[in-house]
Amino acid sequence: MYPAYPYNNPITVSPPRTLEPEISLEPEIALLNHFDNRLPRELKLGIFSTLVDSYEIEHARDIREGRWTTARAGKEKWVGRDAGLKELVKISRVSRAWQCLAFDGQLWSTVQSPRAFPSDLLARISLNAGPFVRVLDLSGCSRVNSAVLLQMTYNFSVHPDPVPVGHGKQVIPADYTNLTTINLQGCSITTYALHQLLTRSPCLKTLCLRGLGAVTNATCELLSDCCAKLVKLDLGRCANMDAGGVLRLAKASQEHGKKPLRELRISGLKRVSDTIMSALARGFPDLEVLDLAGCKDLTNASLKEFVAWSDGDFPVADRLTLTSREMGLDPGDPTKYHKRATKIRHLSISSCSLLTDMACTYLAHSLPLLEIFEFAGLGNAIQDEGLVRLLNTTPMIRKIDLEDAADITDAVLEILTPLPQPEVRRGGVVVPPLPQPGHALESLVVSYANNLTVDALTSLIRACPRLRTLEVDNTQVSDAVVREFVKQCRTRGTADAGISAIDCRGISRGVCTELKDRTRPRRGWRGWDAKKLFYVDAADETKVEQGQDECEPAKVLFKSFFSWQAVDTTLAARAKVRKALASRRDSAGAEGGAGAGSREGGSRSRWLSPFSSRRSSGSNTPASEVPSPWEEDGRGCIVM
Repeated sequence: MYPAYPYNNPITVSPPRTLEPEISLEPEIALLNHFDNRLPRELKLGIFSTLVDSYEIEHARDIREGRWTTARAGKEKWVGRDAGLKELVKISRVSRAWQCLAFDGQLWSTVQSPRAFPSDLLARISLNAGPFVRVLDLSGCSRVNSAVLLQMTYNFSVHPDPVPVGHGKQVIPADYTNLTTINLQGCSITTYALHQLLTRSPCLKTLCLRGLGAVTNATCELLSDCCAKLVKLDLGRCANMDAGGVLRLAKASQEHGKKPLRELRISGLKRVSDTIMSALARGFPDLEVLDLAGCKDLTNASLKEFVAWSDGDFPVADRLTLTSREMGLDPGDPTKYHKRATKIRHLSISSCSLLTDMACTYLAHSLPLLEIFEFAGLGNAIQDEGLVRLLNTTPMIRKIDLEDAADITDAVLEILTPLPQPEVRRGGVVVPPLPQPGHALESLVVSYANNLTVDALTSLIRACPRLRTLEVDNTQVSDAVVREFVKQCRTRGTADAGISAIDCRGISRGVCTELKDRTRPRRGWRGWDAKKLFYVDAADETKVEQGQDECEPAKVLFKSFFSWQAVDTTLAARAKVRKALASRRDSAGAEGGAGAGSREGGSRSRWLSPFSSRRSSGSNTPASEVPSPWEEDGRGCIVM
């Protein structure tokens, strides 16, 4: 028989196995996008708005609970509302639907752009936000040019539907924006772009164009025609305009009805005359803030015209009847004089070279509501007589700047020192005493006033319960004044108080050492922009071994020659430690991670005390060791 071969064997084909489906015990769950498909649009916008607010609330909580320190601030550039807006822009890339929500106008009613926002992003925000925007703050955005501003103006404008008129004719109303606040300080724009924006902003209430070369006299005329609701206007330091534009603005206000202008800042204005000041008084009788600092043509007669009263132009309630003595004239003259009682609360006439002490005499009795008075930079032109007459009629004064008034004496301080008044009762009820000048005083600047005595300053510090800032640079103050100021501020619990006594021979090193636990040499603040100033913050987790805490508001700011030496010593010591640590890390890396030897060989650096009794010779700040706050650009400017 032949052998059996495999191919002779019968082939049996087995039926294919059928795979039974696996039975899952878990129920099927449909993945639904409830946010996009179920929630209404208004609720989605509310969630996005809460996201932005949560960053602001969290930042405020960190500050309140003491978790916001200098070290943490140096690592987080975007905080608060800026961080929320940044996240809002980031999540707009999730989908097209989220992009429409993130750039919805209800979330961007305030376009307060950080400097890091590119111009194309600003144009995109304006395109989506459109007429919802109420506040446009582009201060410091140098990259915003005329083209961007024109595009934003068009995007902000409301384009109403055509209105049929007559036999099928259509009249399209002019476009307008809903902007109420505009700040363009620091932008590089042209006059045409600026006028296009102002023409379409009839609801404007606050306008800041400080230092813009695009502002001309025609701009003021445009404001008088198109912006009838202006309350605050800042045209200070605009080089291409003069008093002629302000005159047109004031006359237009007087002819077409009184405008509600309350704040006018025209510092550095050229060609200011008596006519200009008289027109301001009649065109804007309700002014509360007037800034005329640096107006070289302003004279005493101009201020006299500003407070003059004339029948028919002002209400009878604003008329003041004064005697010759109150006017600063011959006391024997029985003639009665009239002045206008203004509503000025803040007046700045610093650095007006033609003014003298007679200006204060003209302003006396006409500023009963005055709170802030800036009259600095005039040197020997300021005397006691007129200044005392003015301050005696300003019981609500809070801040006074008399820097460079070298001839004033203790008579000025005596007027600002309130006297104790006896308690008066009427019908069993205590009658509050009349306010005295100085009872609300918060800030006083009398630098370079060499005739002031220590006793007068000490009495002022004790009698003024709200005094928080005192600048007495280059005066005859002594350690007793500094001790009394620090003592009173600590007793009253005054926050952010400060005294400046630079170039004062009566201040010794001993008072700096004595008060170092209650004072600080610099007013430190916690922020990304302050990280290169190297403020000492005791709230940091790292131990502060040297230097005074500069970020504690309860400590009094004390500026003097010796306290500045302490800052230099602190910066030099910290630079030395950083240099030692850097060299130690470099050597450890070069040896391949052998860091034990470096730890054994090196000892911890000891920082020198900035208040050492040993006097230094030569420069106290090693230029090669003290880090500059501007290391990147190499300018080497140290801001104290």
